[in-house]
Amino acid sequence: MEEREFFEKYNINESGFNKAGLNWDELITIKNDHIKNRDRLEAAARYVEERLKSIEQVHTIKTRIKDPEHLIEKIVRRTIQDPTLRIDVDNYHEVITDLVGVRILHLFKEDWESIHEFIVGTWDLKEKPVANVCRGDHEEFINKFEKRGCAINTHPFGYRSVHYLVSFEPSRVESTIVEIQVRTILEEAWCEIDHKIRYPYGVDNPILSPYLVILNRLVGNADEMGSFIKLLQKEVNKKHQEYERQAGESSNLIKDLENKLHALQIEAREKELLEERVKSLEAQLASVTTMPHYEYKADGFTTYTPNLSASAEAKGPPTNRVIDPNDRKKNMDSLRKPVITGNKHLQLAKN
Repeated sequence: MEEREFFEKYNINESGFNKAGLNWDELITIKNDHIKNRDRLEAAARYVEERLKSIEQVHTIKTRIKDPEHLIEKIVRRTIQDPTLRIDVDNYHEVITDLVGVRILHLFKEDWESIHEFIVGTWDLKEKPVANVCRGDHEEFINKFEKRGCAINTHPFGYRSVHYLVSFEPSRVESTIVEIQVRTILEEAWCEIDHKIRYPYGVDNPILSPYLVILNRLVGNADEMGSFIKLLQKEVNKKHQEYERQAGESSNLIKDLENKLHALQIEAREKELLEERVKSLEAQLASVTTMPHYEYKADGFTTYTPNLSASAEAKGPPTNRVIDPNDRKKNMDSLRKPVITGNKHLQLAKN
């Protein structure tokens, strides 16, 4: 790309370029060096990405190596803003700290805390993390950023993101700086829309800017609503678990009562069977012939045996016979013998 074409494409003021003491050939040298180092930078980006994948709260990871033209544009704009700044092929990879960019997206605002702890515990930080916030953001989130050592930057356009500059040595040749940006998915959506509208010319368009601010506020509210819904879900799950526990206890109690009821039914049946057996035994006892009755007379003992059973009654009146007095002893001995009626033993008492 030629110098003049570059100025037109990126809306660079040529006089400002010259006043800043910039040299186009030096910029092309930086661009070519950056292209030469691309493979090394991509390896560094893959390394960081693989480490970050182990974080449960991470939803999406994006990596990119800075486009060579965008690198030149950034050097030009920064030098025009600060003419004392000198960037060359030897120091550009230290001054421009986003040659390797990694962006982490997460669902809920509070997910940032776990991601933050992992980053600061894994790599050396080149500087204090910067939490970009919007005017009017909830104090609770800003306090969390400060509590974890982040510098707070209230961005004029409402940009929200936490930036880290980490340094590591993937090779023994030189260290590599990687910029890690952490934001929610909704914040990412707003940034993409804002960048599409503003870049490169509509930085402060009086017609579009107010609507981008409104969209930014809606995004902030949506993030807070997402966090509230997540908190509400925890409470709902807690209530559901308590319900399941109580339902389980009730179910076990019902089963226990059913088992006891079944046992009672068995006992009742056993009782019924025992009652039937008692009645049967009583009936058997009632049908047994009564004990012989003896009556003494002058000429000896007269004995008769009344029978109360139906069969006995059908046979007619009891029969009588006279016992010889001379055979009293024999008769008395026979009376002392047990009379078996069913399973019972009846013993006549002595006279």
